[in-house]
Amino acid sequence: MYESYFDLPTPVEELWEQCSQQCYGYGDGDECKSMILAYDVPTPKGYYGGFGGELMIACLMFDQFLVADNFEVAPEGQWLKVKTGNLHCEH
Repeated sequence: MYESYFDLPTPVEELWEQCSQQCYGYGDGDECKSMILAYDVPTPKGYYGGFGGELMIACLMFDQFLVADNFEVAPEGQWLKVKTGNLHCEH
């Protein structure tokens, strides 16, 4: 649904708070249902006009809840310090 990448050496908890806040504020308030924060995630092809593959910190947001079946083993040295969360907002 949405993704942002960072290359600053920012503590995990600070980035997790930023990622969570972005997800809470995305769309009409209940559009973003889950997010992943991870270090050393390869950027996609075309990210800022690049070839992709640069390892950065990623905040990825989804319009569905995450379950164990959504995940697979990452290549060694990628997808480190992974933190995930599902949002349950009440209006």
